[in-house]
Amino acid sequence: MNKDQIIARQSSLKFVIEYLNLVSSPLPINETVGLTEVITEYVLNGRTKDVVNKLNRFDHYLSDKVVTDITTKVKFEMDGLNQERGV
Repeated sequence: MNKDQIIARQSSLKFVIEYLNLVSSPLPINETVGLTEVITEYVLNGRTKDVVNKLNRFDHYLSDKVVTDITTKVKFEMDGLNQERGV
């Protein structure tokens, strides 16, 4: 690995961590590393069809994860509210 690749990987990892914090969506380390690899590929090779496809798949995954998390939180809140009401 050359110096440019190392710098690109470090910068990509920093970007991914900041992005995940911004959207309040923690990912397991394996998925964080995978996303970092895609961003690094984008930095080194540009917006190729393969990179666009990978990013689109990640966007769909993240959207599904966020929806699932929101649904779980709403169900938890509703269960608590129902318990308070004795339902």
